[in-house]
Amino acid sequence: MEFFVIFGAIFSLCDPRLKEAYGFNTLPVYAAYIIAAIAFAALYVLKAIGLYTMAKKRGKQKVLWCAFVPFAGTWLLGELAGPLRLGRSKFSYFGLLTMISEILLSVCYAMQYIPQAYGYMENMIFPSINSEGVITFGYAEEFVKFVPIMNIGYIAGYIFGLINLVFAIFLYMSFFRAYAPQSYIWLVVVCVVFPVIGICVFAFRNRKFVDYEAYMQARMEQYRRQQQYRPPYGQNPYGQNPYGQNPYGQNPYGQNPYGQNPYGQGGAANKPEDPFGEFSNGGSSDAGDPFGEFAKGKEGDRQGKPQDPKDGDAS
Repeated sequence: MEFFVIFGAIFSLCDPRLKEAYGFNTLPVYAAYIIAAIAFAALYVLKAIGLYTMAKKRGKQKVLWCAFVPFAGTWLLGELAGPLRLGRSKFSYFGLLTMISEILLSVCYAMQYIPQAYGYMENMIFPSINSEGVITFGYAEEFVKFVPIMNIGYIAGYIFGLINLVFAIFLYMSFFRAYAPQSYIWLVVVCVVFPVIGICVFAFRNRKFVDYEAYMQARMEQYRRQQQYRPPYGQNPYGQNPYGQNPYGQNPYGQNPYGQNPYGQGGAANKPEDPFGEFSNGGSSDAGDPFGEFAKGKEGDRQGKPQDPKDGDAS
């Protein structure tokens, strides 16, 4: 099925309407076949080697040949993945169901692409412009008999494509849970959107099978133990202070700034020198007054000045 997926993407470049609408040179049909075949062969070989290695490690010697048979590799992928638990039920047939849906979907793709490719190569399908100016397909008279087959292929392809998508999601989920349980969700998304399951199988070929249920139980037990653990009273649950001491239990500078004299014993004797001591009055009470000399001058003037007679009369 991967071949038709790759071929369909490349085959869109062979549409003759591209040249009519945009002036592009279309890709020859035989070139699309060659490119799709090379890409499919590379992915197929990687997938076959990966499946063969995994099956051999799991002791499935009788089904090793399935790794190299088209569509049988999908069934072998399901056998390697094991049953998938959905709720309380286990399902073991997603490999087989996906293989059947791939076969039916491939038939639908063949009904679409083979007649259309033949029409492109023989110029029996050509661009046609209708009355509204829309470019559509025009068919030669001898090609009209293939049109119903193509239409059936298109309609059935949508139906079986949806069925295959559902089965493939569950198959990939089961497989990646067994070989990549930590990242199986995004791997499922990638493999559903792009045909890269062969690359993933080859990349995980040397991994050991993991019982997903036992894996999740171990993870839950580890998480439960972490939640139940309580450190002894008074012990920091995060370990010791990285700075070697409790920053809230004592002064981080090694002393209590409020519990003792900041200048040490002796009080003011150990007080640092006043950088403006030479302008002071030797410790007098007016030493701190920068205008003391003016105040004294006024006081002396008042003492030497005779009393005003008006002041006497007032008294």
